[in-house]
Amino acid sequence: MRTLAQIISVVLQPLFIPLYGMLLLFYLPMYRMFYTFNQKMFIFGGVALFTAIIPLLIILQLIKLKKVKDFFIADKNERTLPYVVCFFCYLLCAVFLWWINIDFWVVNVMFGATLSLVLLMAVNFFWKISAHMSGIGGLCGAIFAGSILMFANPVSLFAVILLLSGVLASSRIYLKAHTLGQTCGGFFLGFCCTFIFALL
Repeated sequence: MRTLAQIISVVLQPLFIPLYGMLLLFYLPMYRMFYTFNQKMFIFGGVALFTAIIPLLIILQLIKLKKVKDFFIADKNERTLPYVVCFFCYLLCAVFLWWINIDFWVVNVMFGATLSLVLLMAVNFFWKISAHMSGIGGLCGAIFAGSILMFANPVSLFAVILLLSGVLASSRIYLKAHTLGQTCGGFFLGFCCTFIFALL
């Protein structure tokens, strides 16, 4: 059971959430038909570079330098520097999305995710709020906001993303990485940031 919880924590790691969001975006008919395959790969590659590859490489370097102990950065006192790194990477990703002239609500989602990192970093000084749940909460917020903007009602997608959120929260609690309050707080923070920004 512990191994399964660890696998879920890795697969739904915050660094990968923006990539899942882009895959969902390209699945939508209007984006699937509007962009060519090469354009999709360029956009996906840019998002992967700024939100996953660069932060991951820097975190691995911090582990090598013994600035952080592990990939999950379990010690909240070690999280400030990785949060700062991710903040600038997410900000660059938002600028990248703006530069390629993608729909502005998508850019705003990334700005919302960037704001959530700032709030996570602030809260982290006195409470170990869940970054995992903030990430998946942000994805939920983006999906719900996108459905409003596109006048859609993807019930199945809502059910799946909420189920995954519950599974991830259970995994983090089972691994004793967070309490119920910390997981709920993280989810609420991430959801509100992307949901509100997307609708601006």
